[in-house]
Amino acid sequence: MTGRGTFFRSSLAVLLALLLLGGFFVWKTVEDRAAQVVATETLLGQLESALEAYSLDYGSPPPTGNAAMVRALSASRKEPCEYIHLEVESPSMIQAGEVRDPWGHPLVYRAPTHSQELNEERGFELYSVGRNGIDEQGRGDDISVHRKR
Repeated sequence: MTGRGTFFRSSLAVLLALLLLGGFFVWKTVEDRAAQVVATETLLGQLESALEAYSLDYGSPPPTGNAAMVRALSASRKEPCEYIHLEVESPSMIQAGEVRDPWGHPLVYRAPTHSQELNEERGFELYSVGRNGIDEQGRGDDISVHRKR
């Protein structure tokens, strides 16, 4: 009977240790995901401020497209200054001339056409497609500072 009790206790101890270890990894994963969302919201906020400053200077936001946005914000035609120092702010988020979120997906940036206002307040759309990488037009798990509901 002693052998069974010892086996049971050691099995229980191993099971408890595995549950604690699993719980730690789940907690760490949730914490990492939350940090990625916060980093994305911060980046989007910085880019939105830069886009608004650009729009005030030029009367309209840069042309549609992530790479076009990066080019416009990195080199002003009016002055030899930049609207945002993307390489300094987040060097790992610039790849192939585009700004990417922490999951490696390019940000979505759209300027309005002549016949539409994409966002009446800002005059442009800017968001991350989020962790799943699927463009849900700013909904679902997409991340925007001004999230659509």
